[in-house]
Amino acid sequence: MASNPFRMSYYGKELVFSRYNYFKKLKKNHLAKVELAVQRIRGLGAEQQDDTLKVARTILHQGNLMPLSPVVQPVMWTFAKDCLNLVPHPDYLVLADDCADYHHKLPVEDGSHVHVMNPGNFAIDRSFLVFYPKTEDIQASHI
Repeated sequence: MASNPFRMSYYGKELVFSRYNYFKKLKKNHLAKVELAVQRIRGLGAEQQDDTLKVARTILHQGNLMPLSPVVQPVMWTFAKDCLNLVPHPDYLVLADDCADYHHKLPVEDGSHVHVMNPGNFAIDRSFLVFYPKTEDIQASHI
């Protein structure tokens, strides 16, 4: 049994698992507003990045598993400051989100990389990610 979120070490790799609807909450509350501001600054020809990549970068750059403002998602920081903190960065961050499966390998400040992945929504399309921590292999699978 584990809590949400939880950390574990497996074959010398640090893994963080979290179950929350990051994609929907961040897209609704932050990404659209940031995207409009960037388009106003750069003009209408701005590059469109993948929204899942934006979610992964937001969580890693803030170094916290709750990147939303307290108005959207209240947090009791006296209890959550240790369990929601992502510093030092883990090797793998598994976000069990309601969106489709994805995997991003993102660089962090110390020169290393963090693999941010979502195993997918198996109930809808029967797809998932298979992860082998010993060999660092991540494969998309489908039944």
